[in-house]
Formats: sequence, C-alpha cells, structure tokens
Amino acid sequence: MLIEQQLLGVTRYPNAQRALETKTLIETRCVKCHGGDQKPDLDAYDSIEPYVTPPSPNVDSEGYVRSSRQMSIESLTQSTHAHLLSFAVLFTLTGLTFALSSYPGWMRCTLGPVVLVAQFADVACWWLARLDPLGPYFAQMILLTGGVVGLGLMAQIVLGVFDLFGKMGKAVLLILFGAAGVGFANLYLNVIAPNLEKERQAVGAK
Repeated sequence: MLIEQQLLGVTRYPNAQRALETKTLIETRCVKCHGGDQKPDLDAYDSIEPYVTPPSPNVDSEGYVRSSRQMSIESLTQSTHAHLLSFAVLFTLTGLTFALSSYPGWMRCTLGPVVLVAQFADVACWWLARLDPLGPYFAQMILLTGGVVGLGLMAQIVLGVFDLFGKMGKAVLLILFGAAGVGFANLYLNVIAPNLEKERQAVGAK
C-alpha cells in the first residue's frame, strides 16, 4: 500500500526538505516507451508492482541466499580478460620497480610477485565461486585475495617511491602522506560520517 501511494502521489524523504513526484516521473520517463501496447506496460500500478516488490529470498541449508543475478559466462570472460591484461602490466611495473630497489632480498622476492599471484587467485575465485556447493566459500575468499592485492600494490608503490629519494625527499613524502591522512580524516569526520548517520536514521524511521 505504501509503494502504491508513493507511485500515485508524492514520495517524501525523511529528514530532508525535498520531494519526488513519482507519478510524474513515471509518466515522463517510463510510459512514453512502456505504455499501452508496449511491453512491459507501466501505465498502471498493477503493471509496475512486480518490478518494485522484491522477491522472497531463497536461502539454502547453509544460510546463503541464492540469487539469479549471476554474471553471465560471456560477461565474466570479458571482465577476466580485461583484468588479467591490465593488472598484469600494472603489477609487473610496480613489482619490477620494487624488485630493483635497495630493500633486502627476502623482502623484494616476497612482495615483488605476491600482488600478481594474489590477483590471479582473486580472478580464479571469480570462476570457482560459480561451483555448487562450494561456491560461497570461494566468494568469501575474494575478500581476502582482493585485500592482499590492494595492500600489496600500495606497499609496492609507497616503498618503491621512498627508495627513489634521499633523506630530504623521504621527509617531503612523509609530510605529503601526513597531509593526505589529515585531509581524509577531516573528510570522514565532517562529510562521510554525518551522511552515513543520516542514512541510518532515515532507514530506522521507515
């Protein structure tokens, strides 16, 4: 009933001085192409309702929700192709730069190739996540492999850049990194955190 009222009239957002004329929006944006004989017909609420009502979750015995919104094989192949080619070049450049630095051999031999290996494992988990019933476990591994890729790449770049400069250059870099950290902290405290809190309050008020 709430959705029907919103579609027929005006939707007001909690804690905000604004309104959205949903009915006008549908008439001007949707019904022009999807009204009357055009499928799907969106000029009545009964026609729109199937698209705005979420389906009941299909939960298996392990507690995971099965979803039909799985990426197709063709799309996953294209994504894999693009990621492996572009990231291989990026990680080779950063890894090679770090490998030629003056850090200890054990550090260079470990951190140099680990990012590329972790990215390969990450992409492999994309495909293994499609397996049944072990897919959800490989999907969870993506969080780990992706984290290793991100942290490893950051370490290669930061340490590689530090190795290029002397004491004065390193001091300037530390000042720049510190300023960037202060700027991000200020952004989080004054912009990101307040907006997240507003969204939580808006969800709680519904």
